[in-house]
Amino acid sequence: YSVAFAPQGRTIALGGGDGKIRLVNATDGVASKTLDGHTAVVNQLIYSRSGKLLLSVGLDGNAQLWSADKGAIVMTIAGGNSAVTSVSFSPDEREVAVGSSDGSVRIVDVESKSWSRIVVNPKGNRNDVSVAVAFTPQGDQILVGMGGYYVFLDPKRTQDFVTDGSRYPTITAFNVKGQPVFSSDGKMLSLGDGVLYSAVTRQSICYLVQNGPQYSK
Repeated sequence: YSVAFAPQGRTIALGGGDGKIRLVNATDGVASKTLDGHTAVVNQLIYSRSGKLLLSVGLDGNAQLWSADKGAIVMTIAGGNSAVTSVSFSPDEREVAVGSSDGSVRIVDVESKSWSRIVVNPKGNRNDVSVAVAFTPQGDQILVGMGGYYVFLDPKRTQDFVTDGSRYPTITAFNVKGQPVFSSDGKMLSLGDGVLYSAVTRQSICYLVQNGPQYSK
């Protein structure tokens, strides 16, 4: 299950266990559209910055790019032999980063529907890797998480083989399960592990715990 607010705040996208996405009015809770494009639970929803496009990821292993206004599929991003695990819009909405369970990241051009590939884990070749992706707010880098660490990669350097994070700006996290979320200025980020990080120094700022933040020394 998943949920996403449209940037304007008037519409909420709800991903259901039946594979359908319902666009609900945030004021009265009435569904205006039902998007039918997945055959299993919808577990990730992301609006583009303008709110015109919506990305969805399902447990069927595929991602769908939707026109939020028309409620129609613009493009299906199939997982193929592996499952799509994470997606992210570039700030200008021209590209979509797609992480898959084979340890790869694809950069998909929205207009041409062509794509290039960054191989993050060429030795993996197995469908048990959780890959998380997120464009930075500036769009000049992609944060890719896998195997306990996150690396900042250049989206223009396709066909790049990354077997570890030693020669890249890296953040070590407790797990790679949550979707990376940047602050609007790109200076801070959350990785879903209960820690707030500095995207500038790559160091932890504080631990987000139930009784309030505990700041790192």
